[in-house]
Amino acid sequence: MLIVFSFGKGGVVPPSKLDLSKAKFKAPTKSPAVHQEKPSIPDSPEAITLNVFFNYNGHTWDAYEVLGLPAGAKMPQVEAAMKEHMAKISAESKPFYQAAFRAIEQKLKFSST
Repeated sequence: MLIVFSFGKGGVVPPSKLDLSKAKFKAPTKSPAVHQEKPSIPDSPEAITLNVFFNYNGHTWDAYEVLGLPAGAKMPQVEAAMKEHMAKISAESKPFYQAAFRAIEQKLKFSST
């Protein structure tokens, strides 16, 4: 049965042709231009970056994300998250979390001066 099916078809079926000459397409009309101003990103010194990035083992990491905190969290939250992680993680992972903590600590000390 399988032999009859595979040899009984009689060749390759050519693909169907797409004829767009009879299609009823309308060219897009130009609508009156609505001026929408893109929001600008301030370059002033008042602009604050909440994320803290650090390099560890050849990769760049967001320190707040590593500790499971929202960007810009205050130092008491960072310390509480660090204590929680230190109690749960293995000894070989501790330097990674300590590097994240130090990066946030340095950023907060630098920004408070």
